[in-house]
Amino acid sequence: MKHYVIRFGAYVIAFGGVLIRDAVLKGAESKGLKIDYFDAKGDSNTQIDQMKAALEANPQAIVLLAIDGNSIMNRAFYGIRALSNSKGVFTNAIMGFMNIYMKEIAEVKPDCVAVAFDLRAPTFRHKASAAYKANRKGMPEELAMQMPLIKQLLGLLGIRTVECEGYEADDILGTVVI
Repeated sequence: MKHYVIRFGAYVIAFGGVLIRDAVLKGAESKGLKIDYFDAKGDSNTQIDQMKAALEANPQAIVLLAIDGNSIMNRAFYGIRALSNSKGVFTNAIMGFMNIYMKEIAEVKPDCVAVAFDLRAPTFRHKASAAYKANRKGMPEELAMQMPLIKQLLGLLGIRTVECEGYEADDILGTVVI
């Protein structure tokens, strides 16, 4: 899931999924910020148009492209046939992630970027409910081997990655926004 966030002064505009919405709203309320939220249900062009209109109305705004790294890696892994290098290391998720990343950078032209990743440790949601993601399959090894590589590549490109034990990427991104 991609998230677009615009913040200027005490005003935040967020575009994204349910988890980031909840995290942003909770954080905004605690800091007394005014927030407008646009659901990710609209197509990407509609979201970009809404964002551009908000930026035109507020030229001092700072645009943060906040990316749920696990979500994009999963999408890329299952969306691109298996690819590997000469050493047998799978690369399809990395290639897909970077294609999506480069498209978003060109389209959004953010002032800053943050990519959040989940860690393997249980989150506060897992601790609160044993049923949370209980039926979800684990990450395939072919995808898991690409996770440290995408993080290393992002670091080499100067892109900030964020992880925090006990929290999912959406929770982290909601906190980064505020």
